[in-house]
Amino acid sequence: MPHRPAPVRPRLVATDLDGTLLRSDGTLSDRTVAAVMGCEEAGATFVLATGRPPRWISAIGERLGHRGLAVCANGALVYDLASEQVVSSERIAIDAAAEIVRRIRRSWPAAVFAVEAVDHLGIEPAWPLNFEAPPGTHFGPAEELVTVPPVKILARLEGHPV
Repeated sequence: MPHRPAPVRPRLVATDLDGTLLRSDGTLSDRTVAAVMGCEEAGATFVLATGRPPRWISAIGERLGHRGLAVCANGALVYDLASEQVVSSERIAIDAAAEIVRRIRRSWPAAVFAVEAVDHLGIEPAWPLNFEAPPGTHFGPAEELVTVPPVKILARLEGHPV
């Protein structure tokens, strides 16, 4: 009888959030929650990967029983769902962030900006808000919003896709 090796169990399970783990209504099914719990019970670390900032995943973390990590802001932040703390960050240097804003403004003067920092959001007054601004949001011109190292810079130009 041939020897069969023991099955290899994953040590890490990572998944995208929007359009993958979440249903179309933005919720987690009971089945998905059970699968996440099963991953951790089997010894694997569970990781969410998302462009969202940490403040937009707190309800998801709660639903998952505060298990695992989330790689947020397109990879710039690692957020521990258990402690609800950013445990690692990669920030854009202030001079580089200012240059990004300058170059976009030169090419598209009508562009408006939002700037995500580790602990707050900065928004230009003309930014079209389709959500309630979180507490501590800074409002002002992008040139003032990049005076702290951001983790993400968003630019919108009316009439163009995101």
